[in-house]
Amino acid sequence: MQALFVKYASDFPARPARTAASESSDPSGTVVLVTGTTGFLGCHILDTLARAPSVSRVYAVNRADRGGRGLRERQAEALRDKGIDRDLLDVGKVVLVEADLTKRHFGLPEVDFREMHGSVTHVLHNGRPVAWRVDHISPLSMFEPNIAGLRALIDFCLTSPIPDPPRLVFISTVFIVGRASKDQPALEAPIPASIASGFGYTESKWVSEELIYAASRTAALDGLVARVGQLCGGKAGAWATSEWLPRMVRSASKSEIGCLPDDDRLTDILPFDLCADALLDFVHASRDVLARVAPTRTVHVVHPRPVPWHDLATHIARELGARLVSYAEWFDALERAAVTREGQSRARKWRMRAAGLPPFLHNVDKMTLAGPRAGGMPVWDGPKGVAASPTLADPDVRRLGAEDVERWIGYWRKIGFIQGESSPMPASFAKGARL
Repeated sequence: MQALFVKYASDFPARPARTAASESSDPSGTVVLVTGTTGFLGCHILDTLARAPSVSRVYAVNRADRGGRGLRERQAEALRDKGIDRDLLDVGKVVLVEADLTKRHFGLPEVDFREMHGSVTHVLHNGRPVAWRVDHISPLSMFEPNIAGLRALIDFCLTSPIPDPPRLVFISTVFIVGRASKDQPALEAPIPASIASGFGYTESKWVSEELIYAASRTAALDGLVARVGQLCGGKAGAWATSEWLPRMVRSASKSEIGCLPDDDRLTDILPFDLCADALLDFVHASRDVLARVAPTRTVHVVHPRPVPWHDLATHIARELGARLVSYAEWFDALERAAVTREGQSRARKWRMRAAGLPPFLHNVDKMTLAGPRAGGMPVWDGPKGVAASPTLADPDVRRLGAEDVERWIGYWRKIGFIQGESSPMPASFAKGARL
């Protein structure tokens, strides 16, 4: 990790001297370059930026499709799938850009690159142009192109001809602190490499965070690390079926094992749309505000009004006609299903695949005992993120509840991820076992 950091942290470019030409290139309004706009969070970020009156132009940068489909077609399809109005693509301020951050001028014609370079005031790096997968298996070396892409964006900001270099908001993950002590909240601050080590994905995020800190410290980058927590379906309920929590919910359906783990502890999962709104807040925050409330250049983006997992699980159980059980009973049910389907020798492997759990949740003790939040998660400290975001600071920000669960399950049924209709049932049936 340290060697890769050193490789990409050397020779940051110096800021160009101010000239009459650079003064005249000062853009009017906020011009945002955002990467990775076809994913779940990316679509919501694009929607938020397109609707914001303060944003005059949005460069939506994505990598080319291996199958040859054009970006407009892919973006329109992605927006439709997430329940977002595709008409935003017809708004004049959205510019779709196919690019490769690892190439000179991002692989664009020089005239197009220079136009973008001379106007962008803020960069939101969501990671997708070089396929920053949420991957718990691949080694760190597989993520080096992502790190190279971030370095290219750092250089893009530092060499900008506009008077003040663009702010670079790097979207990281709270799971980078997975090895931190569970006895105290994980702080909004840089962390030792040892805490992020173990998985190539989190190691790559650590290297990237350190690049932001180094460039901010030594080269006057206006950088911010936004560690995002577990996100969930927003107003349309759309939520990736590849994630572990949706797969856990599917296990509760009648076609699977018909039960769901219960937990009295709190969960701070945050809808995609609220996360996107918070990220726009970080774009708009003045340098003075960020210097005061986030001197570590790090904020956590988690729900400021967490709810007991039991409340959400009860709504899920009612929707699916499922029982609420302990984590141990749920794991046992998965294993029994595995034995029935594939035999004892492959039971554990199937159990983990069926649940889609990340490696740090691969045993009952960790989910039950490890941390103070539901599923054994730690508490991610969030006052800096709240202080920098009117969205998160709003005392009336919506808490998750029955309507959210109905939207999630409605979306999963629509796409065929969960089968069957709603199964109304008395509340007493959903109580089940309690931890």
